[in-house]
Amino acid sequence: MNRSAWRQGLKLWLPPVVVLALAAALLIAFFAKFADEAEVARTRLERRTQQLEQVRSQRLRAEAVLEQIQASEEGLADFYGRRLSSESEALTRIIAEIKDLCQRAGIPPTALNYERQTIEGQDLARRTITFAVDGTYVQLRQLINLLELSDSFLILDQISLRGNDVEGSPLRISLRLSTLFTSGDPSVKSRGQELES
Repeated sequence: MNRSAWRQGLKLWLPPVVVLALAAALLIAFFAKFADEAEVARTRLERRTQQLEQVRSQRLRAEAVLEQIQASEEGLADFYGRRLSSESEALTRIIAEIKDLCQRAGIPPTALNYERQTIEGQDLARRTITFAVDGTYVQLRQLINLLELSDSFLILDQISLRGNDVEGSPLRISLRLSTLFTSGDPSVKSRGQELES
């Protein structure tokens, strides 16, 4: 009787146990698959996060380069606009400045000669300014120092010195300076003009 009751009970509880076992197996398979997919998704997320960081880093570098380019363009525009202004705007100012620097050194120039040369392939013209001054060694040194400290774009091309070895005796120094201009101004004559002091 006990055996029969057990068999009867087995018929009753065996199907739910089988269903429960199948459900557990399906649940385990689902969680295993879900865990794999979650790992793949996590790996993708990490990779995308790294890519995003690389893109952000590249963007910051590109922005820094863009700022440098803009600063260079502004500096170049300033250089061409202010330092290398057209001859008609700047030549008189530069010559006046040279005369002023000579006066400040105590040795006014006797004459300034200048010559113009166009630089091939560039929108630039080179103006060479030659002049001579007489003075003591200290005055000549002061003049050269003032020329080097000038805010104008002046290049000291050549210096020649004549005089005797007697201390305190006057010396003659010939200087050749040059400067650059934008070359779009045909109104300035090209060669051998002379400005008296």
